[in-house]
Amino acid sequence: MRGLLAALIVATFPVLAFADERTAEVAMAQARIAAGLQATSPDALLTQIAAQIAQDNAARRMLDHRDGQGRDLATRLGLYPYRAAAENLAMGTADGAVVVKLWLDSPPHRANLLNAEVTRHGLARVRSPDGQDYWALVLAAPR
Repeated sequence: MRGLLAALIVATFPVLAFADERTAEVAMAQARIAAGLQATSPDALLTQIAAQIAQDNAARRMLDHRDGQGRDLATRLGLYPYRAAAENLAMGTADGAVVVKLWLDSPPHRANLLNAEVTRHGLARVRSPDGQDYWALVLAAPR
């Protein structure tokens, strides 16, 4: 049943991989470099985890770090080989630069984005049928 629900969500709310995500990645890299840190590298597993929570939030029309099954980031990371993980969520804009600015203007989100321990990221944006954009950024470091 869970697999069917996940497949339905993926089919219903496609992840949009357009220039806005690249814009967000560039803005994140610029912010990290300006803070004296290295830019994070994209990670396929983290991107999958980010896409799943963005899709879940779009399906439920809300921002929540717990998915519809009650799993938080640590649980969703499961046995993946990451440590020092953090997650930022946003909704309401398709503009990647605006999303990164919102995160940088929020102390807890800024701390996640500028965490010196993280070296990899997964970023996803999903548009719900009503046109609302849901973003998820998962940051982590390999074990």
